[in-house]
Amino acid sequence: NGTVLQTGALTVSGTASINAGAGTITLTQATNDFQGAVSLTAGAAQLTDTNALTVASVSTGATGLTAGGALTLGTLATGALTVTSVGALNLGQGTVTGNLVANSGGNAITQTGGLTVTGTSGLTATGAAITLTQATNDFQGTVTATGTGIQVTDANALTVALTDGGSSVINAGGNLAVSGTTTGSLSTTTTGTGTTSFGVTGVGTSLATTSAGAVSQTGALTVGTTSNINAGANAITLTTATNDFTGAVTAAHLHGNKLHGAGGGLKAALTVTASPMTGTVSYLQADEAALLAARRRMTTLRCGDVMSRDVKTVAWGTPGAGGLAGRARELGHSLMLPGR
Repeated sequence: NGTVLQTGALTVSGTASINAGAGTITLTQATNDFQGAVSLTAGAAQLTDTNALTVASVSTGATGLTAGGALTLGTLATGALTVTSVGALNLGQGTVTGNLVANSGGNAITQTGGLTVTGTSGLTATGAAITLTQATNDFQGTVTATGTGIQVTDANALTVALTDGGSSVINAGGNLAVSGTTTGSLSTTTTGTGTTSFGVTGVGTSLATTSAGAVSQTGALTVGTTSNINAGANAITLTTATNDFTGAVTAAHLHGNKLHGAGGGLKAALTVTASPMTGTVSYLQADEAALLAARRRMTTLRCGDVMSRDVKTVAWGTPGAGGLAGRARELGHSLMLPGR
């Protein structure tokens, strides 16, 4: 129940078990070398190793761990946790009661079991992958992740802000709030009754969203290529004026939804392909009769910043494979969708 300190470097060729009870462990000499697994028990702990470091168990309050090589954690039961490595960083498994800050110095960040973090999580693996995909993860605060190839799974609700030099895959068992940027694609999935909400989000290539609840946004959404959004029978409302869907948009199983200023209750699978002057809308063949009956009640899907406007008629193209294709002509940047 006292303090564990050092006045010079420690080299331990075997394992190290350090128990300070409710006291503090402070072993931060830069040239320490713990060559075997370390176990820590304390009210608070700080540990530094000049080389690779394995910490098999951590039962502490606020903790800081620094390794000059790879850092491998085992079972965690800590307060706020700060971990820094210049090699691969394995966060192990267990519970962090407080905030997690993890920086791998440009190396991969992984885990061996479920992690619960009651505070925020700041994950930095610049240029490398972050793979935290255990089904029992529970990141209760906002996750801020920087890397190349980010995968995060949460058993419950999840809020994540991405800076990804590659492609991201995000899965939540509850409501998902996602923002940030990816150079590559972004794939999001919610289960249960989880909704999906986009903050200011830039996707370099394609967007694929499968949501168990409604899909909405709080900031502009920019997608470099195609967008595939499936909310089942729930609403899709992506109406921010500065959205930019560069490629085709596929929104499946729509009912009473709005997409970038679109009006009307759309009850069929919908594919939108917009160019500066024209657009094409494809519906399921089963809805052809209803669409033809609704030709005189039209609303406008805006492309870019053109204001929406109502029209009474639209020139339809010939039915396409699996659906009825309609082309809006002489309408500037506007793409027409029938209202219901």
